[in-house]
Amino acid sequence: MEVNIRPSLKAKYATAPQKYIEPGSITKTEQASKDKRDTAIIKEMWIMVAVGLSIFLGGFAIWGLDRIYCGTIRRWRHEVGLPWGILLEGHGWWSVTPRPLQNSTC
Repeated sequence: MEVNIRPSLKAKYATAPQKYIEPGSITKTEQASKDKRDTAIIKEMWIMVAVGLSIFLGGFAIWGLDRIYCGTIRRWRHEVGLPWGILLEGHGWWSVTPRPLQNSTC
């Protein structure tokens, strides 16, 4: 999709069918407006990628720490008790964090 909206790649690799546009029918200001919109879309796409990747890796890191420090975290869970001890379930966080990423659709 990025190829179809990034101005630098659109001319070379665009895969979306282009409607016939008469030369001169789009003014430079209209083209600049479309390019600005496309750049904003690309920026938002990359922000979504960064947020999704950090959520995924954060859950994986929590699970990894849970595996390494299992005995200590278990002791903390028993000391804290329910319901707050649930927050120290590292494997649970690994199971929960990817869910919003899986359910998001375009």
